[in-house]
Amino acid sequence: MSDWLALGRLGRPHGVRGALRFWPFNAATEAVTKGGQARVGIAAEGAQTLKVAEARRDAKGWVVRFEGLSDRDEAGALNGALWFVERGALPAAGDDEFYFVDLFGKPAQTTDGRVIGTLVDVLDGPAGEILVIEGPDGRSLVPNVEAFVETLDPQAPAVVIRPIPGLLAGLDDE
Repeated sequence: MSDWLALGRLGRPHGVRGALRFWPFNAATEAVTKGGQARVGIAAEGAQTLKVAEARRDAKGWVVRFEGLSDRDEAGALNGALWFVERGALPAAGDDEFYFVDLFGKPAQTTDGRVIGTLVDVLDGPAGEILVIEGPDGRSLVPNVEAFVETLDPQAPAVVIRPIPGLLAGLDDE
């Protein structure tokens, strides 16, 4: 388990005074606060630590500004970077809850034990989460619903998927 978790991704500059769009992975997050610390970069290791000077929601999402960034060009250099926070800064998961990041890197297999790849991401789709499984035959996008996902648990040895035609890359040819 990493001590640093990606909270979201920074977007394009907003205005001319160093503000940026911010797209949190969890739209309901309460971890974006003025005065808070963030590591900003491609990976938590080697990322720069910045202090949040301004954080506000608007009709499109979040707008944030970090201390030390005073113009659009400086802010633009962070476009696409991830915002990392320390795990301890987030609320503890409840008894029947977990953070998806704790599943990343876990093997994914079918109900009959065929390994299909590794869970690499979870997308927030309009109807729910979508598991991204990277395998030797390509990438599979699996809706996180009972009909497709049998086991999704950080304590389990693997993510278990019920295969149906067209769902998993490379399995329809067998």
